[in-house]
Amino acid sequence: MAVSASKTKYVFDGDASVELRAVSAGATTAGAATRVETGISLNALDTAYWHNNETPWRNLVISVQITALVTGGGETYEFQLIADDDSGMAGGVVVAAQTVPSTYTGNFDFVVDAATLDQFADNAGTEVFLATQVVQVGVSAAATYGAQIAKNIR
Repeated sequence: MAVSASKTKYVFDGDASVELRAVSAGATTAGAATRVETGISLNALDTAYWHNNETPWRNLVISVQITALVTGGGETYEFQLIADDDSGMAGGVVVAAQTVPSTYTGNFDFVVDAATLDQFADNAGTEVFLATQVVQVGVSAAATYGAQIAKNIR
């Protein structure tokens, strides 16, 4: 019997510490222009004397799963990845973005170099947080999606 390649690119972790948004959270508010989710910490190395507040990862893969988008009224959707040094994401900077057609359901990935995330944040703190945001245009625009940091196994 031949070995078949896996159809899954990444190993998914069910822990809440890597989940940027749960699909089970339901749809974003219909007609809302933007919706920034709660930021999660990347756990910068800052507790020992030899640590220099760096993020302990190389490339972060953020897997976004879109299960439903409202269609039919000219709605548009841009999914964004935001970095900030404040968990409230008040001064967050968009580090990656993907526009999807309103008819799309499925997955896509953001791949971000963790070493550069500190440069995108405003550097007022010692921690880096990531969050997702969806920019929705259209009276009925609403998106049901989930996003999490995934482990690259390839």
